Amino acid sequence: MKKNGPNVRMTIVCEDRHVEEVRESSQALIQSKANMRIPLSPTGSPPATHWMCVLYVTEEGRERLSSLRKHSIMAKASPKFVLSELGLKTINNR
Repeated sequence: MKKNGPNVRMTIVCEDRHVEEVRESSQALIQSKANMRIPLSPTGSPPATHWMCVLYVTEEGRERLSSLRKHSIMAKASPKFVLSELGLKTINNR
């Protein structure tokens, strides 16, 4: 397996009660502060019950992120598909 192969899209969702832990863990793994910043709820209205991020990572990066599965759902699928499966909607704060 190539370490610098093509990127894969990962959609990651976690419950609000675990978001800080997942943010800290993922930041340590991928050196990104822009993770878990999309608020979600079943209705699309506040408060956020879940948080999401979408990352493009190599297979090696995906394997490193697998440790986040303790408190999150990770899928090589589109955000739209994942949200549909989980019954969640993005919260539009505009």
